[in-house]
This record gives sequence, C-alpha cells and structure tokens, in this order.
Amino acid sequence: MTAMTTILGLVPMVFSNGEGSEMMKPMGVVMMTGMVISTVATLFITPVYYSLTDSIAERLKKLVHLPHRKGGKGRKGGGSGENTEENPASAE
Repeated sequence: MTAMTTILGLVPMVFSNGEGSEMMKPMGVVMMTGMVISTVATLFITPVYYSLTDSIAERLKKLVHLPHRKGGKGRKGGGSGENTEENPASAE
C-alpha cells in the first residue's frame, strides 16, 4: 500500500514538462522503477522462492530419511530424566 502511494506520487514528476523537469524526470523514473521492482520481488518472487526451497528440503528429507536420535544433544543415558543405575538418587 505504501509502495503504491509512492509510485503514484512519482507519476507527476516523471511526466512533467515544466522548468527543471530535465533533472527531475530521470530521478523519478529511477525511483519509480526501483519501487515497482522491489514490490514485485516482495510480493511474488520471495514467496515462490521460499516455497521452492521448502519443497526441495522436504524431498531431501524423504530421500535421506535420517533416523531420529533419542535423547537429544548427545547426552549419555538417553537424556530422558529417568532414574539410571549410575545415579539412583536422582529420582527423589
């Protein structure tokens, strides 16, 4: 919404024919083009790129199918917090 108002606000600068317009027209064109390109990238290209990378990641996960490690983060004894033979007082 903000980009659209900026783009529409630059239209008079781009199409003006008055004094000093020779210097303002190129600046207006550059600003307007940059806003249009960034808006298109934000609204269309970025979500499509994310969707593609997400689907590729899902395919790789299915292809590799790594087994889930129990216990997490490499802790000995499973890391589940259960009472073990090494430290029987930890359950109390």
